[in-house]
Amino acid sequence: MNRVFLSILLLLSSAGLLQAQDIVTRKNGDYLRGIIKGCDAYTVLIEDEKGTEKLLKVKDVKDFFWNGDTYVSKTFFDAKKPEERFARVLETGAINLYAIGGSPASQPVQRSAVRARPSIGLGMGSGGMGGGLGGSISFGGGRSAGDERPQQAAKTWYYIERPGKNGVQPIPLAIVTPETSKRAVKDILLFNLGDDAELAAQVNASADFNRKEVQALIKAYNLKHGASRP
Repeated sequence: MNRVFLSILLLLSSAGLLQAQDIVTRKNGDYLRGIIKGCDAYTVLIEDEKGTEKLLKVKDVKDFFWNGDTYVSKTFFDAKKPEERFARVLETGAINLYAIGGSPASQPVQRSAVRARPSIGLGMGSGGMGGGLGGSISFGGGRSAGDERPQQAAKTWYYIERPGKNGVQPIPLAIVTPETSKRAVKDILLFNLGDDAELAAQVNASADFNRKEVQALIKAYNLKHGASRP
């Protein structure tokens, strides 16, 4: 009987350790392990290994690992003034690709004792690429049905960065102006990938662009010109 009881305790302890795999790295080099309970573009809420909830601001966080994805704090220039936001890393290397947004989700900072894996989502306002992002942006929600609020449709916004050449630039894949968007996307890709003749030819020959095609081009460039960085 004692062996059965001990086995149950070990199983519960292992489950708790497996659950607390979210990691937040501060800009001062410190890091926290625990359970991320939600975030938006400017804050992340984590329950540390001691059970204490901490709300960290983007200005204090370098990056965090959550739900199988890495999020980094980056400076964006598509609002009225430069501002830091959290962005999900899609590709990294000689050229980086980031995303903000995704599926709808509940508000991130609701307190709950229920521990369930979060989803990734975003609640968008009516802001556009040129005028900044409006609304309440979130990558994930609370951990119980009681925490959920009415959800709304969400878009995903994409950004490209070539370190040493330019800052983070928006890729207007979400703008509903096909011809204008196509030309803008092509120009941005040629600016960043144009030194590779083969990939530049692919960009020029493309009739349209979507997220998968853009991500595949950046992945191909990184494989040829720069190893991915963690």
